[in-house]
Amino acid sequence: MEKSRFLLLAIFLVVGFSSCKKDNWEEASFRCKVNGEEFIATEKFATAKLQTNSGPSYVLDVDGTRLVNFLNKKQMYGEMKLNSLQFDANEIGVEQEGNQFFYFGNNTLDKTIRSQYTVPGTYMIENLDEASKKVSGRFELQAIADDGTTYEITEGYFNLDYKD
Repeated sequence: MEKSRFLLLAIFLVVGFSSCKKDNWEEASFRCKVNGEEFIATEKFATAKLQTNSGPSYVLDVDGTRLVNFLNKKQMYGEMKLNSLQFDANEIGVEQEGNQFFYFGNNTLDKTIRSQYTVPGTYMIENLDEASKKVSGRFELQAIADDGTTYEITEGYFNLDYKD
């Protein structure tokens, strides 16, 4: 009985402390700041999907989730999405404007925030490597919660493998 308790405690501590690993902002594959607070998607929960429209036109969806850390509940967690970032091959490296491409929910803010309809955000696809199926880019915008609170989304970045 004592051995099984010790084993359960050891497993709990290993799992608990392995999730406490300090995030590295510079190495994160999907990240941004929400009113200055860092959001870094958990590496295995950051994905991208690229669809080809007619000609050289693309639509990109980026998703990232950060699970709650029970040992550090102040850390921002939740699900972030960049939906329907539209660009063509000639616009790589060119800043684009868009409305309603950002969503963030189930987080420590206890609310859902989205891009504003009236205030366009910006995004830039920096690199698209079709041979290795990698895409990277940056984004910034102002978002609004259902209760009217506004949030500044800054230093947004992604560098992910994508699926077709």
